[in-house]
Amino acid sequence: MNEQYVVTRRSLDFGHVVIPIDTILFVHKHYPRCSFRVLSGVFAGLFVGVDDVEPFSIWQELLQRREEVDELTRERDALLQTIERTIDEQKPVVLPREVCNALDTLKAQFALSDTDFHAWYIAQENNEHEDREWLKLLRDRANSDSFLDIVDALRYGYKVEEPEPVLTIEEEVAGIISEWLKEEPNSSERDDNLKLACRIVERIKQKEQEERVG
Repeated sequence: MNEQYVVTRRSLDFGHVVIPIDTILFVHKHYPRCSFRVLSGVFAGLFVGVDDVEPFSIWQELLQRREEVDELTRERDALLQTIERTIDEQKPVVLPREVCNALDTLKAQFALSDTDFHAWYIAQENNEHEDREWLKLLRDRANSDSFLDIVDALRYGYKVEEPEPVLTIEEEVAGIISEWLKEEPNSSERDDNLKLACRIVERIKQKEQEERVG
């Protein structure tokens, strides 16, 4: 260890400054000159001979403990990052309701709860005489580049994908008004009202057309 604490054995006179006896110094071993370079304090930058100082054991012990604490802190931070990544990877997979139901059926078919077996079973080729629609669904999804999602769902759990919310005509009109206030702040009040009314009526007509088609 090159950095350490030492204490002066005698008073050291540098001409422009004097280091008193029994002064504690934080130093770095300077091999070419067989001396120590003071690293901090009012005497920083000065060199003291190896015979002018001796190890200060208490401070040396504290320095070693500080290094050990720093190492433990780095290990703790690395462990926490690993745990956070693992937790993030273990979040339930969001899947359509029919896929979740098919996985429920799959797990109910076998007494053992073995993720690897379930994944292997899904990965088998479809039998032309296979009439189990839930199994066809899982295999079709696995073959469409979603096999890893299925495996993660078996390993970490899964939940039903929430459908897109269907807005009422009132909510849509409220959204139109909100957008309008942002888009047309400088128009005259009469033109504002007319254009806004046209936009609302147009959306109502579209809504009625969608309901008729549906």
